[in-house]
Amino acid sequence: MAIPEYISNYWGKAQPSADGGPAWHPVAYHCLDVAAAGAALLDTRPQLLSALAQCSGMPEAQVRQWLFFGLALHDVGKFADCFQCKVDTLWKHRSASQQQPNFDPGHGRIGLALWSNGCEPSASAARSLVHLFGPDCRSSASQHIAFSNWFAAISGHHGRPVEEHDLNGRICEQARADALAYILAAAKLLDPQVPIESPRPSEQRMRSSSWLVAGLAMLSDWIGSNQTWFAYTSPTLTLDAYWEITQVRAKIALSECGLSNPRIAAGYSLTDALPGVVDPTSTPLQTWAANDANVTGQSLIVIEDLTGAGKTEAGLILAHQLMRAGAAEGLYWALPTMATADALYRRLAESYSKLFENPAQTSLVLAHSSREFNDIFKKSIELVSAKNEHAYSKDSQGPSDSDITATAACSRWIADDRRKTFLADVGVGTIDQAVLGILPSKHQAMRLAALCRRVLVIDEIHALDAYQNSLVETLLEFHAALGGSAVLMSATLTLAGRQRLAGAFAKGAGWPAPKLAEQHFPLATVVDHTGHRERRLDAGRGTRLDLPVHRHENAGAAIAILEQAALDGRAAVWVRNTVQDALDAYRDLSARLPNASFDLFHARFALGDRLNIEQRVLQSFGKKSSGIERQRILIATQVVEQSLDCDWDIMISDLAPIDLIIQRAGRLHRHERGERPSPVLHIVGPEPADDAGAKWYETAFPRGAFVYPHHGQLWLTMKSLLAARGLNLASGSPRDLIERVYAEDAEFPPGLMSPSGKAEGRAASARGIGRMNALDRSKGYVHQAGAWESDTRTPTRLGDPTRALRLAKWDGQHLEPWFPVENCDTRKAWRLSEISVLAARVKDVVIAGESLKRAVNAEIKTWPDRYDPPLLVPLMQRDGAWLARIEDERTPARQGQIIYCRAQGLRFEFPAQTAG
Repeated sequence: MAIPEYISNYWGKAQPSADGGPAWHPVAYHCLDVAAAGAALLDTRPQLLSALAQCSGMPEAQVRQWLFFGLALHDVGKFADCFQCKVDTLWKHRSASQQQPNFDPGHGRIGLALWSNGCEPSASAARSLVHLFGPDCRSSASQHIAFSNWFAAISGHHGRPVEEHDLNGRICEQARADALAYILAAAKLLDPQVPIESPRPSEQRMRSSSWLVAGLAMLSDWIGSNQTWFAYTSPTLTLDAYWEITQVRAKIALSECGLSNPRIAAGYSLTDALPGVVDPTSTPLQTWAANDANVTGQSLIVIEDLTGAGKTEAGLILAHQLMRAGAAEGLYWALPTMATADALYRRLAESYSKLFENPAQTSLVLAHSSREFNDIFKKSIELVSAKNEHAYSKDSQGPSDSDITATAACSRWIADDRRKTFLADVGVGTIDQAVLGILPSKHQAMRLAALCRRVLVIDEIHALDAYQNSLVETLLEFHAALGGSAVLMSATLTLAGRQRLAGAFAKGAGWPAPKLAEQHFPLATVVDHTGHRERRLDAGRGTRLDLPVHRHENAGAAIAILEQAALDGRAAVWVRNTVQDALDAYRDLSARLPNASFDLFHARFALGDRLNIEQRVLQSFGKKSSGIERQRILIATQVVEQSLDCDWDIMISDLAPIDLIIQRAGRLHRHERGERPSPVLHIVGPEPADDAGAKWYETAFPRGAFVYPHHGQLWLTMKSLLAARGLNLASGSPRDLIERVYAEDAEFPPGLMSPSGKAEGRAASARGIGRMNALDRSKGYVHQAGAWESDTRTPTRLGDPTRALRLAKWDGQHLEPWFPVENCDTRKAWRLSEISVLAARVKDVVIAGESLKRAVNAEIKTWPDRYDPPLLVPLMQRDGAWLARIEDERTPARQGQIIYCRAQGLRFEFPAQTAG
C-alpha cells in the first residue's frame, strides 16, 4: 500500500538521539505518539478521565474520543511551510520561485488557524470539518464549536495559550490539502463522532474544563516526545499500522516514567504516620481525624491547633481518608519556605509509602529551587535509577524493593523538572510551586491538571501575607472546580481568613458559600457538598502552656539574660526582627562572652554556609539534642520561627505581631526534657502607653519598623500580653488574642493611626494586585492579562526586587567559588556560593585589575544562559576579612564594600555608615 504524502513528506521531529536510527520522525506519527500517550495516561489513571468528564459535563466515552482526536491534531500546524523550512533538506514543497517564510508564529498558532479557518483555501472549518462530529448538521455544528474550545487549549501545549495567526504566506495549497487529508484520516481512525441524542456541552463548562485539557495535552506531549519510548520511525507504515505500534510504546512509557497508579492502602494509622514510635499517644486532633472526620468525597478541611498538637499526622490521616474516598490519588504538601519543606520532606521520607498498598510503586518528590542539595532527595532518584538499570539483568544485583522503600523514592523523569512535581504520588515543596498553577506562568495548566487529583495540604497558612493569601484563595477556587480537595493547617488563623478560604473553595466547587461562626480553639472545619461542619476540639496535653511574659525596654536587658543563660549552661535563643539587629546582638554578645558557645543564623549567608548552620542548629537544639551540645546560645531572625523543630530553655523575642509571637513561643519548652526552670517568654519592646505616638515602635526598632509596618497591631499585641500577664495558651484561647489584635474595629492610640493606616492600605493594594495577577477561571485557557513568562519571573510573592550574588575567592591568580565541594563539581559549588540580597543594595561590583577582569569574564562565559544571571562578586582577603567593593543602586557613583565571613554572613559598609 502506498504511503500517503501526509506521512512521507512532512517531518515533525528532526533531532535524533545518537543511536543510528532515522534522521527524522513524521509529524503524523508524532501526533499519534502524543494521542497514544494520552490514551495510556487515562488508562493508567482513569480518575483523570472522570475528573474531565465531571468538569465538562460530558460522558466519559465522548471525553475520550474528543481528547484523543484533539491530541492527534496537536501539531497539525507543523504541516505549514513556515515550520517545514526549518530543515531545508526535508522541506518537500520548496521550489525555485518559492521564498522561505521569514517568520514562524509557532505551529500551535498555525494549527489553530488551520482548524478555525479551514484546511482548504475555499472552505471554512464549519463547512469542511463539521461533519466529523456526526451526520446531523445542527448537532454537528454545536459539537464542532464545543470541540473548538478544547482544540484551542490543546494548541497551547507548549506551555502558554495561543491565538490564531494569519495563514497568508505560511502554508502552500498542497500543504493545506495534506493537512486536511491527515485530519480526515485521524478522524476515521479515532472516530470523534457522538450520538445525535448526546447532550450539547455547555460552552462555559467547556471553557472551565479547558484548563484540564491543556494540562493533559502538555503532559502527553512531554511523554510522546521522549525518544527513549518513542523512537524515530521511517515513514513506511500506514496510519493504522503505526497506531498499533505507538499504543504499545505508550503503555511501556507510562509504566517506566513513574506515573503508575498505586492502590491506596486500606488503612493509615497514627503508628504509620510516626514510624519508630512505639504505641504513640493520640492527641484530640488526631483522634478526631482518625475517627470522626467522616470524609466521604471532595472536601475542604481546616484544622486549627497549636504547635505540638500533631497537625502533621492529622493532615496525613485526613489526606489518606480523602484518597480512600476516591477524591484523590496522592497529595502535595505546600509550605511557606524551603526550610520548612526540607524539614517535612525528611519526616515524610520514612512514612509516606504506607499510604499505599505497594510502596515500591510510589514516589516522593521535593519541589523548590535548592532541592538538588537535599541528600535524601538525591538518593531517592539514584535508588530508583539503579533499580531501573538492573531491572532486566538476571546477573546484576540492583537495589531491592526494600531498599527503595526504606527511604524516599522518585522516578528520575518526574524529578528532573519542578513542573512535574504534582505528578508524584506525594510531593513536598513551597506554596510558590502550587500558586504558579493560577498565575500566567509557562506550563501552569499542567500543574493544575496534575494537582487536581492530589490532596492539596497547605501548612502554616497563617504565614502567608496579603498578596499570597489572595493567590491561595484563587488556587483553592481552581482546585475545587477541577474536583480537588484540600487540607489547610494553622495555629493562628482569624475567622475572617477562614471564611475567605472556605468561600473560595465552595465557589470553585459550585456549592453555596458557607457562613462560618465558631470561635472555639482548637477547631476543625469541614466544607463539602452537604454544607459545613465546625467541630470543637479539646486541647492536647503539652501543646498549651501559660507563659509569663516579661517586657524589656532595650537590647541591653536581653544581653544580660543571655549572659546568665550561658553561665547556667542553658539553651537560649534571641529572635530578632532584622538581619542587622541580629548582627548587632551577635557582636555585642561576642564582646561580653568571648568564651561562650553561640551561633548566628539569618538569611544573609551563602547557601552552603546556611545549610551547614541549619544542621548545627538542629543538632544543638533539635528534638534529639541533649547534654553539653545544648549549652549554646543562638541569635537568629525569623528563619527559626517556623522552619525548624527546635526547643529552647530560654527565649527572647523582639516585639512582633501576636501570631508570630505565638509561633515563636511554640519553640519554648517544646519537648519534654526533665527538670528545668519554668518557662518565661521575654519580649523586647516599648511600653504600650495610651498616648503612644507615630514613632512609638520606630524609635525602639528603626529597622524592624519597616518589617512590621502596622504599629497599631504591635501595640495591641504588647498591650494584650501585659494585660493578661502572659501568653496564656492553657487557661485562655489564642483565638481571643488573634481576633483582638486583628479585628477590623480594633482600637489603638490615635498617634499610631498614620503608620497603621498606611500598612492597611498597602495590604489592601497587595490583595488587589494578587487578584489582578491571578488567572480568571471562567475565561478558560486563553490569553488573559499578563504574559506567560518563565516560572522564576512570575510574581508568587511581592516585595522589593532581589538579586543573586555569587561569592568567589580571588587570591591574585585564581578565582574559585566561595563554597568548595567534593569531586570538583563546580556547578554545585557556585550554587552553594550564592546569596540573595536586595537589588537596591548592589548595583554592580567594582573589578580592579586586568587579570581579575579576565578571570571574571572567563568564568561567566562558562555559566548557562539565564534571564537573570547572578552577579559574580570576587572577594579578596584583607586583614582576616573577605571584602569586595560595590556600587549602591540607590546612590549613583557611591561605592562601599561587602564584608563576608562564615560566622556572621554578609554585611554592607558604606562611607559615613556603620556596617549594615
